[in-house]
Amino acid sequence: MRALIRILFFPVAMSLTLSIPDSLCGQQAPAPPGMTPPFDGKTLNAWIDAENGMATFDGGGITDLAAFAKKLTDKPDAVSAFLSGQLANTDKANLAAFSPTNANVKAVSSVLVKALNKIGCGPSIYDAGRFQNIQLRTETRELLRKNSQGQELARLNKILIEDAYPAELSKSRMTNLSRLNQN
Repeated sequence: MRALIRILFFPVAMSLTLSIPDSLCGQQAPAPPGMTPPFDGKTLNAWIDAENGMATFDGGGITDLAAFAKKLTDKPDAVSAFLSGQLANTDKANLAAFSPTNANVKAVSSVLVKALNKIGCGPSIYDAGRFQNIQLRTETRELLRKNSQGQELARLNKILIEDAYPAELSKSRMTNLSRLNQN
């Protein structure tokens, strides 16, 4: 099957022909290995479109940049010391020089978001000693019990960080649908 797409660029119109294999037309892609196809007719256990930002940070999630930067610089607790240790030296220097009145507010926010996302996509950040004084929400404890991998592990790392900084980071909404499957 061929599809003709006409793209208009002023003052020139261009045509582009794309080849789409007939085998893909009108068929649903199979579920990834180990996942239940959606709407199996028995349960709600299925892969779903994940909420944007389910496992990643963005600048809007940092609600108190000055306090967050100070904790990462001063390392008053085990989680802050760990996260600070994961930052590049240039990022640590930006944090140390940070002031809410400086022109580097956006740069520091961007650096932190990138660093948090890099940390979140890595191995589990959970350590019982590191998080012993942190109040973990129900979703966090559930993901810890599941020995999460892949996207769930990235989600776990994100909400562990959110739980450790309740005044500095906004909590993303709960996405665990496991309770809906219980009758």
